[in-house]
Amino acid sequence: MKKALTALLMLLMLLPAAHAQSAVYDIIVEENGDSAVILQIEGKGTFNIPLPLDVSNPTVKGGLYLQAENGIDVSVPNTEKAMIVYRTSLLTSKRGEQWTFDTELPDLESNEITVSLPPNAIIVATEPSGSISQDMKYLKINWNLEGNDTIKAVYTFGEEPLDITRYDTFLIILIAVMVFVIFFLVFLLVKRGKGKPQKMDKAKQHIMKTLSKNEAILLSLLLENEGGLKRNKLEKQSRLAKSSLASTLNSLERKNIIRVDKTYTVHYIELTDWFKSLK
Repeated sequence: MKKALTALLMLLMLLPAAHAQSAVYDIIVEENGDSAVILQIEGKGTFNIPLPLDVSNPTVKGGLYLQAENGIDVSVPNTEKAMIVYRTSLLTSKRGEQWTFDTELPDLESNEITVSLPPNAIIVATEPSGSISQDMKYLKINWNLEGNDTIKAVYTFGEEPLDITRYDTFLIILIAVMVFVIFFLVFLLVKRGKGKPQKMDKAKQHIMKTLSKNEAILLSLLLENEGGLKRNKLEKQSRLAKSSLASTLNSLERKNIIRVDKTYTVHYIELTDWFKSLK
């Protein structure tokens, strides 16, 4: 085991210094202060990565590493990419109701850091100044820095926001049911309104008695359909021949009982205002 460690140390010492160095940090901070860190390194050579004291066995993919005084030395081969993943509780501290996040960055050409806090976090200050954004899950702070540095964020917590994603399915179903009920009620009202017959007052009944059989049939159908029907529907429902229908309509029109609207190709037959006003 000692021989293997010695060989690995010698290999790291022989590797050239790192070049084209950059790091991308994604850090998720939980409400209790614990943090999950994903660090992606791009470059070739050996990198010194500072780690919190409670991280003893980080997960390293794409490179070899040895423990160093302040963290680990990571050797990245020709792939020029490596990933380091670890959890720690030492990136945050609390005093009263106020939390402070701070961490030391590796000495690389560029460091891109995203710190994701709980959505109910309230940023008090950042050092150096970082850009702040928010989505449904996190309140995020972003930094783009050059060289080694220490980043710091001071924050508190407000009220826990309503997680509407829990209710998305319920809300969609509720809205769909409400829309269906509204359309169904409108359909019933329209259908009921269309089927509502005109009232047969005494004067209308008296005129009805003076009409021929065919005239009475057409007048009854018009009264049953809110006082109006298209000519083709009137023909179908009355079962009168076209010639009989035409002569009957002419007769009713002469008596001022109906009017024929010829605006469209299919004529519309409706009761006159005079007949509707009879009581």
